[in-house]
Amino acid sequence: MTERGQGMQAVAMGQGTGSFVTDNVVNDCFVTERLVTEIISRATLVPQDRLTPEARPEDLGIDSLGLVEAIFALEEALDIKVPFNAHQASGGSAAGFDISSIGSITAGVQALVAARRAA
Repeated sequence: MTERGQGMQAVAMGQGTGSFVTDNVVNDCFVTERLVTEIISRATLVPQDRLTPEARPEDLGIDSLGLVEAIFALEEALDIKVPFNAHQASGGSAAGFDISSIGSITAGVQALVAARRAA
């Protein structure tokens, strides 16, 4: 398994995310930017301190496969379904989910978690 795959597996298993993620289910706490960037960092092997809200995935060296892996890791760790088309993973909006920056990904994830909790 590649390092990236191992990082994604660790996130999916809830390792390294402290009290935020237990058994792949988010506890009743606010999904923070820190948590989202931690999951993305583990899935892509990009240091978390480089994952600023303004940073664009392509500028961080995150290719389309890395972005797909990060989306899958977010879905698994946070028990959400991201409306994401892997064929549109080159930036911008993918099926209504803005992947143009780390901040837009974070905002989208926060909205999906809030919607899941409200349902």
